[in-house]
Order: sequence, then structure tokens, then C-alpha cells
Amino acid sequence: MVQRSSVQVESRSRAAFQSLVGLLSEISAEWVGPARGIDDVESDALAHESLAAALGGALELFLTEDFDKPQLKPIVSPRRKWSDNPDAGSIIVRFYYQNEQPEAADPATAPVLSIERERDGDAPTPAASDAEIAKGLERVANWVRSKYGRQVLPPAGGARPAWFSSVPNVLGAPESWESEKSGGGWGPVDVAYSAGPYRLESDEALVIEGRLPRGVFSNVVLWNALGRTEDYRDRPVSLNAKQIKLDADRRFLIVVAHADPDVENWLDTAGRRTGTIYWRHMLPAEAVEVARCQVVKIDALKARGVNG
Repeated sequence: MVQRSSVQVESRSRAAFQSLVGLLSEISAEWVGPARGIDDVESDALAHESLAAALGGALELFLTEDFDKPQLKPIVSPRRKWSDNPDAGSIIVRFYYQNEQPEAADPATAPVLSIERERDGDAPTPAASDAEIAKGLERVANWVRSKYGRQVLPPAGGARPAWFSSVPNVLGAPESWESEKSGGGWGPVDVAYSAGPYRLESDEALVIEGRLPRGVFSNVVLWNALGRTEDYRDRPVSLNAKQIKLDADRRFLIVVAHADPDVENWLDTAGRRTGTIYWRHMLPAEAVEVARCQVVKIDALKARGVNG
């Protein structure tokens, strides 16, 4: 009979794993709370769902990645979502679809991509060592800490770009995302952004009116308070330029509401009282005007016969 030691084996991987577990506990205990806007059961649940999603993505994208033989993988999916934006430090390929049906819900539209790093020889990848596994776990922890603490659940009162309004039911004036501008963040410089929070009671709707600029691509999307879309496979949570019904002058009227208000341009909050409205205009060919927002009662909206 083989005798086994009762003394726990110590390895760098064990230490890195325990550090990762400790980080998750720290985030849950100290970050997820009123100081960062988590003050009710719904937001607490969403915060922990988002934390689990960030961990899942980090494990897939950073734990066992072979940087000598890189692979392109989907950042987000119908189930893994975080504002549709990754942190810096990766090669990102973004596809813009402007069709009447949401492409992200159709697996047939997924592009097939490959990437290869030039290197000497084609020797097999060495078996993972304790040091390499530990390094992978450390990458996971670093990414979760950065992603969650800066983008998904940033400290309350942090700086925002000027185009991102901090006033509920108001959108910021559209402008490109440039590194030298105040407010921080990351983004392509060929896109004009406009965003702001919404806050709606059960009997309210938000009417958004404006003009859609000509350009390569435009869309508007709703995120919940933790930067995740609701299930776009059966809810209209985003609209692109082809889906938005426009008049002859390219003007639109969009209604954000908890239930179908019987209008052409409806964005579904899925009953979430708060969230974010986020506009992207890629390579706009003309100036982008700021959209006007007005909170109205659902009954008054129906009485007006609004049909965007």
C-alpha cells in the first residue's frame, strides 16, 4: 500500500488559484455594494452574474492561451456579455451588420477567422508547467480585476467622456472617442458615440427623437445597469439604421418602454427600471445631432397615437 503524505503540496499554481478565489471574494464582499450603486436585490444579482461572466470569459480567453499559436475567439455571445467592449491588449476584429434581423442571434453569420504568428520552426507546444499554469491564473485574476473594477462596476462618481451623460433620461452630445479628451475609456476614433442612463417607472416610457446621420453604420442599444443586453434573440434591445423607421428627412422617433407600446421603433427594457442607452455612428458622413429625450406616461403615449 502506497503511503501518501498528509502535508499539502505547495505550488505556484495553488497560490495563484487561491489568490484568484480571494479576489472574487473581495469583489463580492467589498466592491458589490452601495458605494458602487448596488443597493437592491436586483442589482446585487446582476452584479454577481456579471462577475461570473467576467470570470468565465477570462478563463476561456486567458488561462490556457498559447501566445505562440494564438486563436481568435468570440468576445461576447448571447450568454456572455460585458458592454460589447474588451479591455486593451488584444487584437479585436469587429463586424458591423446592418440588416433587418439581428445578426448576433444567427449562428450562420459567425465569421470564420484564423491568425498565425510568424516563428522559427514548428515544434510542439511544451506541456504546461507549474510556472505557466500559475501565470495563466494570474492573467485571469488581473483581467477580472481590471475589467470588473473599471468598466463593469466602476467606482461611483468616476470620470466619464463628455458624450456620456450622467443625468437620467438625457443623452450626451455625440463626438468621437479620442484618447486626449477627458473622461477616459477606449474606442475607435472613426466612431461618434452618444450615451446616457435611463430611469423609468412601470407606467413610464422614454421618447427619443432625432435625426440619423448618413454613414457606414449606426445603431442604438440598451444595456442593463451592469452593461449587459437582455436576450436579443426574442427582445428588441437594439436597432440599427436599417431597422429604424425614418421619415423623408431621416428623422426618427424611438420609444424605450417596459412593454410593447405599439410603435414601430421600440426598445425593450425587459422591465429593468434603470440602464444605459448607447449610440454608435461609424464613419458618419455629416454632423451628428444630439437626440432629444422626454419621459411620458404610457397612457399619454397611446392617447397621442405615436407611431414612430
